[in-house]
Amino acid sequence: IYGIIHGQPTKPLHTEAHTATKPEISNLMISNLTSDGFTISWTAKGTFESFVVDVTDPNRIFETSEHSVSETLRSIDISNLSANTDYVIYLTGLYQGQHLQTFSAFATTEAEPEVSNLVVSDITSNSFSLSWT
Repeated sequence: IYGIIHGQPTKPLHTEAHTATKPEISNLMISNLTSDGFTISWTAKGTFESFVVDVTDPNRIFETSEHSVSETLRSIDISNLSANTDYVIYLTGLYQGQHLQTFSAFATTEAEPEVSNLVVSDITSNSFSLSWT
């Protein structure tokens, strides 16, 4: 930018500006599935203030559980869920006080193992043996 004074141009003024790059979340993964939980992990590029993980069932029958996660962590173990149940997981990053980039994933907890053919043997006054399939 330059000005003109009495028909003469002034020395030009210049400056540089750069826009800040917003952080990004990617690679939302569900692993370590059990009958009562799973692990949620992700990658993040840039600096977030924190993350919020919401876990609910698709029909909203169960209460949604909300988990606050430190900005330094990239995974969380979720437990105390119902066996053989579908869940929707929402991951949101907080940046400059605002929710930024919400990702979702689906997971189904495993069914509880069934025990059959329970056999009690070798019974004594203070012990016994159990076997099953």
